[in-house]
Amino acid sequence: MTTTATCNSESSPELRARAGPGRIPATLCFTSGGRILPLAWPTSVNKNPTNDRHPAGTGSRVRSRLIVTLALGVAAVAAVGVSAATSGEIRILRDNYGVPHVYADQLEPLFFGFGYVVAEDRLFQLEMMRRSVWGTVSEVLGPQYVDFDRRARQIGYTRAEIRSRIDKLAPDYQTMLKAYADGINWFIETAEQGTPVRLPPEFGRLGIRPAPWTAEDVGQVFVGTMGTRFSDFTHEMENAALLAGLRERFGPAKGASLFDDIVPTLEDPESVTTIPASQVWRRQTAPRPAGPGSLPGGIRQATARLGEVEAGYLANLGRLNLTPKLGSNCWVVSATRTGNGSAILHGGPQMGYFTPGYLHEVGLHGAGFDVVGSTPTGTLPILFGHNATAAWSSTAGAGDVVDVFAETIDPAHPTRYRFNGQWREMEGRDELIRVKGAADVQETFFRTVHGPVVAIDAEHGVAYSRGRAWAGLELESMAGWIDKTKAETYEAFIAASHKMAISINWYYADRGGNIGWAYTGRYPVRHPDQDPRLPTPGTGEREWRGFVPAGEVPHVLNPDQGFIANWNQQPAVGWYFPGSGLGWGRTQRAKLLIDYLEARRNITVDDVKNLNRYASFAENNARFFRPLLLEAVGTTAADDAELKRAAEALAAWNGLREDNDGDGSYDSPGVAIFDAWLKQMFADTFTEQTVGPAAAQLRNSISAPPVRGAGGGQLLLNILQGERSPVRVRNDYLGGATSAQAMVASLRKAVASLKDSLGPAREQWHAPAVQMVFRTANFLNVPQAFHDQPALLSMNRGTENHLVVLSAAGVWGMNVVPPGQSGSALSGQALAPHAADQLLLFERFEYKPMYFDAVDVARAAERTEVLSFHP
Repeated sequence: MTTTATCNSESSPELRARAGPGRIPATLCFTSGGRILPLAWPTSVNKNPTNDRHPAGTGSRVRSRLIVTLALGVAAVAAVGVSAATSGEIRILRDNYGVPHVYADQLEPLFFGFGYVVAEDRLFQLEMMRRSVWGTVSEVLGPQYVDFDRRARQIGYTRAEIRSRIDKLAPDYQTMLKAYADGINWFIETAEQGTPVRLPPEFGRLGIRPAPWTAEDVGQVFVGTMGTRFSDFTHEMENAALLAGLRERFGPAKGASLFDDIVPTLEDPESVTTIPASQVWRRQTAPRPAGPGSLPGGIRQATARLGEVEAGYLANLGRLNLTPKLGSNCWVVSATRTGNGSAILHGGPQMGYFTPGYLHEVGLHGAGFDVVGSTPTGTLPILFGHNATAAWSSTAGAGDVVDVFAETIDPAHPTRYRFNGQWREMEGRDELIRVKGAADVQETFFRTVHGPVVAIDAEHGVAYSRGRAWAGLELESMAGWIDKTKAETYEAFIAASHKMAISINWYYADRGGNIGWAYTGRYPVRHPDQDPRLPTPGTGEREWRGFVPAGEVPHVLNPDQGFIANWNQQPAVGWYFPGSGLGWGRTQRAKLLIDYLEARRNITVDDVKNLNRYASFAENNARFFRPLLLEAVGTTAADDAELKRAAEALAAWNGLREDNDGDGSYDSPGVAIFDAWLKQMFADTFTEQTVGPAAAQLRNSISAPPVRGAGGGQLLLNILQGERSPVRVRNDYLGGATSAQAMVASLRKAVASLKDSLGPAREQWHAPAVQMVFRTANFLNVPQAFHDQPALLSMNRGTENHLVVLSAAGVWGMNVVPPGQSGSALSGQALAPHAADQLLLFERFEYKPMYFDAVDVARAAERTEVLSFHP
């Protein structure tokens, strides 16, 4: 018989004492009869039983008991101390923020419970994420998502391919995937049978119901959210189109020279790195060509056509809560710098700001797991959290693990390509894209020996395919990430990192006060004649020559400086990837983290917290450009009273984008002055006359110079520093003016613009404060959640933040995962109790406990559910 169990746990101190250390006290409870009871407890209970149900595709039978703490005056069953979970039992305790802790003594029920609680919290989000990674959104949202689905299928994998990856995994990982899917299915089954139905209301709004989940679905969600999202980018076609345009505009020699300035082949000798320059990794992972070589014919047109497809694809990512944003930061401090024998880890994965949140928090206890933390909804490894001995976090590594191959094709037969002296047929597959409210679309997708074909240019006899160093190893990477959550030593942490084929920075801290880092990924050894900034000829003569051995990829235990700080910068000296698009160099934003930590002798928990606040509001560009501008005004415009007053305001600004009075504008006029000057400086420097077709790209890079484009901020600094720059430019971008003259001229224009837009008085120059919006997806103008999108003052910080202190005495963790644990409204406009209860904490830079010990979890538990699992 199927029954369900929900529990409001308010166990007495006496019962907790009787339970003993590490044991969960039972609640005062009774067990209801066989029907599922709604979360809102009715005045009477219908005890009519239902038949046992076998969830489709689960292969498991589950019985659930609803345990409810009774009001005073109602007779209760005597409670006794119980272990975390008995054989075949899944105990789920939800704390006072709605975070579920799943207890089971076997692997299958543990991950069954994991899938069950994720579905209870985020079922509609799971549904849309699954459709996003498989490319089936048009089926429920209509024809405007056909381009999105087409692109998702073009670069993604088929069910058969995901199945083959699952089959190669060790049995335990296969069990986890299947059990997780089974747990989702069990929630769907029980939710649909409930009175009232517990399915999220979004399903009814769209007129759909959730289909059963499979292990392949769970595997594809990991591939789509971690592999193809964070380790599948390349700018090679865009770079090639840029080079072609520069050559056409300025001639071969100057065009190549400009390209080398914009996309340099050599690393900045003062580049910010994760580990210090004293720890050199001598292995060169990329060739260093003397200059750009030949280009495929029609590259500009092919890139433009692909850009149109990408633009439509990326536009829909916003609706699907799948931002392409690349980021994340982390700092870890060892016992040598805390002064008290403890280690501290603080993580801030920047995965975007959404409602429901991108991350889901959970605790897993039993079957070899004892972990708590958060992870992208629908993925198995706990990416950001800790176990009983160690803590971990991660940031995007942005290593060059993807190449575009320019395939020579037969113009008369565009699906034939030349490889190793022979013509080959591309592998093709026909797929049907089902479209709601319109005709279905039939598409054919192609692959070569290198990977999925992203563009075919029959006119010029070339096709472009994407070669991924991690192809086929995506779920093995998932397995490594799972292993990391169980690691209790640095050696085990490094062993887990060797399974990782995707490019990620991993961080480690343990109770011994140790800290560590590993730059994970499978890095190709490229042909020495290949320019890694540009597409690789696909005819076979410039194939990869193997991969860097895992043990030679950068990693470190307890670096000399006593801390590790990362914000997606270059991993180590000698590990520079030309054209990566990250703007690696001395302007990289991680420098502000490093400077902050270096300035403190004994680093405290408060220091670690305060760094998060500081980094969230700091204007990184001002750290490099403001001193140059102030110097230029002092030497070139000392007699200009208006510019001198602007410079004084700029100098008085603390460099933070703050709105402490809450009036919707930044507090200091320095923000408006700096922004207006930098925008003008970019416009005056990067013109059609100086950089031709690169002008728009470089000007646009001002929006996020440390992260995007071809490093416009880095190039501008190289230009303005002139002879003082460690990276010399080859061309004149200032029209013969000195750097000081050019900066002052741009400042004069910026001041005039501010007077026109904000008024003549400098005191009026308060720029509007930018807001960060926790976005809902707009599906056919229907929001994903039935409430307004919350907005806060923009903060350059993690989607969540977690802080863990580790010492001989134990592990103490705290985090904030906004907007909240729950993903759905209860009905109509009413929010679920834990849908947005972490927003205020986030805004105030406060944290909530990460309950870990069984007694602490039980003490904080609001509700307990028990599932009886029968394999």
